[in-house]
Amino acid sequence: MSLISLKSVFLKKKMHFRLLMCPLFKGFSPVETEELLSKTRYQYLNFLDKEVIQYAGESIDYLWIVLEGKVKGEMIDEALKIVKIEDIPAPLPLAIAFMFCSKNKFPVTVTSNGKSKLIRIEKSSVLEMMNKNQKFLQNFLTLVSNKAKFLSDRIYFLSFNTIKQKIAHYIMDEAIGGSSFKMNISQQELADFFGVARPSLSRTISEMEAEGIIEYDKKTFTILDREKLVKLL
Repeated sequence: MSLISLKSVFLKKKMHFRLLMCPLFKGFSPVETEELLSKTRYQYLNFLDKEVIQYAGESIDYLWIVLEGKVKGEMIDEALKIVKIEDIPAPLPLAIAFMFCSKNKFPVTVTSNGKSKLIRIEKSSVLEMMNKNQKFLQNFLTLVSNKAKFLSDRIYFLSFNTIKQKIAHYIMDEAIGGSSFKMNISQQELADFFGVARPSLSRTISEMEAEGIIEYDKKTFTILDREKLVKLL
């Protein structure tokens, strides 16, 4: 076997191993994955930082799964501001809840956030995989249900008019069962998630600290007055 062929086989096995970490292949063995993909039409694609993978409104003709790096979904609001809806890290699929809609269009523009590698599987092949393997079908349905819940929560979140309301909801959601938590994202990423400017977010956090509602130190939020926090909602 030539060096090129050996490299190709190695990369293929590496990508198949990454697929095992995707929730769609939960409970699969390497042999099961190889067997399921053996008659499947798919491609591995590389994307550069800020390169668009799919535009909002484009038809969903493939099942996309992030294998390396991460991508982000963004949309433009009525004020023509770009609002980040979510980050999708490896090894998660894209727009899975919309794949088999009657109007199966991408709801957001998906862009590579740094270098990334994705696999895209033809929709007809996805249906064949569902027919062949009940475990894959169950995993697919579980992911769709989870995504529907996420989108419902996100719509509710975007209905808040003020930054204070968004911060209050975020803190209450993250601090369930306790009074404090440490963010696993930067303040800039939080501002992007809220769809606001970072200085506006920092100023509002300071206002809430001055009002004795919360304390913020080194990415850690602490609830000082839960009653006031709840009233904001």
